[in-house]
Amino acid sequence: MSKPNWIQAPEWADSLVQREDGRWVFFEGEAFVFDGIPGGEWVSETNRHEPMGFSEPPPNDGWRKTLERRP
Repeated sequence: MSKPNWIQAPEWADSLVQREDGRWVFFEGEAFVFDGIPGGEWVSETNRHEPMGFSEPPPNDGWRKTLERRP
């Protein structure tokens, strides 16, 4: 599977990110990287999220730059 598009997003989703393991996830609110978890992890204020797809993650820490806001 590849990166999902916004047509597939739940209506409550505000941001889309790719996690370090390659999973794409829609989040309610603006997602941010929480570094209190070893290696870091995407979270949001509500932490409401829905995984949606998988693709090869970018090299190194490139996943940290995948934040996309709802158009």
